[in-house]
Amino acid sequence: MRKSGLLKITILLFSLVAMIFPKEEIKNNLAPSYDVKIDLTENKSIFIEEELNFPLAQPIGLDIDEEGNLFLIDYIKSRLIKITKGGEVSVISKEGKGPGDLLNPRIVRIKNKEVYVFLSDNRCEIFTLDLKFRREIKIPFFLSSIVVLKKNVYILDAPFPHKGIMKIKLEDLNSNKSLDIIEFPIPNIGKSKYEAFDYFYNVLPLRGGFIIGASKLGYRFWVYDAQAKLKYKFSKKYRPIRLSSDYKRNFLEELKRKPQIFEFLKGKLYFPEYFSPYEYFFACDDGKVFVETWERKSGKSRVDIFYKGIFSGSVFLPHFSIGACRRNNVAILYKENDEWKLNYYKISLHFKNF
Repeated sequence: MRKSGLLKITILLFSLVAMIFPKEEIKNNLAPSYDVKIDLTENKSIFIEEELNFPLAQPIGLDIDEEGNLFLIDYIKSRLIKITKGGEVSVISKEGKGPGDLLNPRIVRIKNKEVYVFLSDNRCEIFTLDLKFRREIKIPFFLSSIVVLKKNVYILDAPFPHKGIMKIKLEDLNSNKSLDIIEFPIPNIGKSKYEAFDYFYNVLPLRGGFIIGASKLGYRFWVYDAQAKLKYKFSKKYRPIRLSSDYKRNFLEELKRKPQIFEFLKGKLYFPEYFSPYEYFFACDDGKVFVETWERKSGKSRVDIFYKGIFSGSVFLPHFSIGACRRNNVAILYKENDEWKLNYYKISLHFKNF
């Protein structure tokens, strides 16, 4: 019960942050090594709820297969949604605890032409790309994030308390075998105090290995191979953005709409002086990393793009809730006028001659 309550608080705080934009902007003069171009001629936008004929409750997971089909999970309504490149929609909505059932899905990963859906009750339901049920795997404990490779699985466990980044063989995922702990400087997360927004901490697949980002450790990332050996790390200088009084006031007003959570956080909630170094990141299979900063411009978010650890430049995209990328196909899911909208982009990097 305690883990479930803490998860709900964490998700709520993350959602509240996404609703409120700070006014300050970052000015960063770091010269890019590439000129980043998003080909808007191939851009496509859809109001996803109109296509689905039902509202999304809490979409928290997104991934794309090699053909460009998109897979989305809806946490509260326990749904797995597939949207093809042609706009066709398929939905699995079978709430329950049996094989093939979805109970509060939290993470979706596409690997080896299979769809892995990780649930809040420590199960993983595996489907084909056509959403046909294949098999079920039991997970040893509560997950925060996971990377599925050919032989190994890398796990980021629940944040209270952190065990760390753990490695286990894929065939042993549903066993009680001990996990190898990967040495990594885990941010110190208090149990009695709650910041008004979460520092972002995640592990994601990247080029046959994985990437770790922990914004509490600064604007920096660590890239590992499939054997958990550090390949390289990269970082970027940034100017901290101070929290405004408007942000604090709007945050508290939004929080008061959830009286149970508000009462729980009384005396425990505090506002740091500055926002975290970045707000969100996602990675592409070819080595690109997309990092959403706290800079805003005309209702859009600045997204810094790195390629193989090299800063490639920045673009402004609609402030997004979640994003995914594969083979230069980028999908951004965000809210516009209280409706969920899905944008597709083609991205290409053009080398500059200095």
